[in-house]
Amino acid sequence: MKSMTGYGSAKGSYDDTNWVWEVRAVKADAPEGLDRLDAYIKQAKILLKQSPPIKLKLNFLSQKNIREFNMLCCKSTDIALTRIGLKMKSLIEQCREQAANVE
Repeated sequence: MKSMTGYGSAKGSYDDTNWVWEVRAVKADAPEGLDRLDAYIKQAKILLKQSPPIKLKLNFLSQKNIREFNMLCCKSTDIALTRIGLKMKSLIEQCREQAANVE
């Protein structure tokens, strides 16, 4: 999602945990990555409402999210944004580990 401030963001909640991702697009094609992240998040929300088996699909979406954050970190010219991207990659990896226990 693109915002008026030039940031891409996604919001959601799962298991009583609310989260917000906001990443500033600093290069020309970064908004495309933010759009893909938004699509992956929407797909994950749909998957979490489905019956098993979903583990492999969640793992795949986690990999895709990590790749997008890698891309955004590479394009960032701001060290603070790079740190946010690295933290998000770490959180996604934690989600990926949790997904391994879904089934």
